[in-house]
Amino acid sequence: MAFYNVKLSIGDVVLSEYSGYMKGMKGVKTSASNAAQNNDSILIQVFDVAGILVAKKVNGSWVDI
Repeated sequence: MAFYNVKLSIGDVVLSEYSGYMKGMKGVKTSASNAAQNNDSILIQVFDVAGILVAKKVNGSWVDI
């Protein structure tokens, strides 16, 4: 398990931010997608405990970082 920070936004407007311990990257992506209610217009950014961007979902697709 690792600690992640998740940020959901549209443009410059941050809709939600949450953090916690999650089991693996698959778990983080599932949690974040569910939090965004699978809305493809919401940008999802996942950061590790050091604040480094480790995953991003843009226009409904996860982008390699």
